[in-house]
Amino acid sequence: MGFCDTSCPMRGALFSILRFAITIGAIVWLVFAVDWTNFWNTAKQVALPVLIISYVVYMLYMIPCGLRWSATARISGFRLSFIDAVYWDFIHSFMESFLPLPGSMLLNSSMVAGYCKTSTGSVVGTMLAVRVAGMLASVGFLAATSVVVIKYATVSHEFLFRVAFFVAGICCAVGLCLFSLFRRVILRAVRWVPFLAFRKFFEEIFLVFDICKARPRQMAGVFGFSLLNQLCFIVSGWILASGIPGFNAPWYSFFFVTPLVFFMSFIPSIGGYGVNQAASVVFFGWFGVDGNVAAVYAIVRLIFGLSTSLIGAIFFALNGNLFIAKETAA
Repeated sequence: MGFCDTSCPMRGALFSILRFAITIGAIVWLVFAVDWTNFWNTAKQVALPVLIISYVVYMLYMIPCGLRWSATARISGFRLSFIDAVYWDFIHSFMESFLPLPGSMLLNSSMVAGYCKTSTGSVVGTMLAVRVAGMLASVGFLAATSVVVIKYATVSHEFLFRVAFFVAGICCAVGLCLFSLFRRVILRAVRWVPFLAFRKFFEEIFLVFDICKARPRQMAGVFGFSLLNQLCFIVSGWILASGIPGFNAPWYSFFFVTPLVFFMSFIPSIGGYGVNQAASVVFFGWFGVDGNVAAVYAIVRLIFGLSTSLIGAIFFALNGNLFIAKETAA
């Protein structure tokens, strides 16, 4: 018991150091890889109308996000309206901007559970289920465009194979939760923990996965919403690039780079800062985009994401359910 008490905080501290180091490393790389004089000269020439249209399309992603979470909650047995789902998605975006994904998910889900009068484990289960659906949508876009990319991208097949191996590894790790054998191993392990609430938490998460697996037709709709979610990011990126002088990447590159940047969010970092931007510069470089020009795209997209977090911060600071259409008891 004493060993766990000292080693667990130590592992948490080491993981925090790793996240910090990766974030700083990515930012430092970006600082030295970009000619900031050329960056600002390019940034000044970005067409404002295109910028506005790109942002509007970007923000539309909240619609399929709200729809898929609301649908998954309904499948799982508790009520979360579309408006509620969008509201809590904004707040989660704010939390995710400075907390690691498990921490932001746990904090947000506990708040949603209190509001919906359900268990935290059930809410976490729905959040994980929509994440898996989003991952499958990203893999679908990557697979659909990979043949074209392999033929035309200016990058070695060996490097693309490493990227594919990385994506496949993440999917396999997450996909283990879908197999009953793996879940039985996890549940047997947590039964040794002398806290009933902790064991029940994992049981409720896996129960949501079982329910979702038993309803493939309803989950197909959730997958469809995930495709629309990704499509908002892709189309928004294509529109934004059209307004940046010198951004000459082919249209199909956005169907490849955008999902790939999404997978970079699984790398331990602080809110993905630096990592996602560096990834955008590197990946669009495969398609002949100058690093300074790609950096303009990456920074604008970062600002788009920060605006979403800011909206979530405002909702969080307003306290309670000021903008939620709260259901009255029947």
